[in-house]
Amino acid sequence: MLRQNFNAGWKVREPFKLNDIMEGKSFPPAQDVHLPHDYMILTERQENAPGGSAAGYYRATDMEYIKEFDVPAEWAEKKYGWSLRGLTPMRL
Repeated sequence: MLRQNFNAGWKVREPFKLNDIMEGKSFPPAQDVHLPHDYMILTERQENAPGGSAAGYYRATDMEYIKEFDVPAEWAEKKYGWSLRGLTPMRL
């Protein structure tokens, strides 16, 4: 089995919402990150955050992780699987 490390070359940003498209807004800026990464460190702490001290006074929010990569033509006839560890529920 061939394994490839996909930890480098990721971007993280607030997700682009349907209302944003309708209002003509541009995509929020993305920040380059290397996995593992905790998006909460990019947000501000708030004294009244719902999780309080248990969540480090960070307010939970949605974030979007983005990774683009090229797939070589020689991969076309092969089968591949993904093994993603340390994730919370997400959409691919």
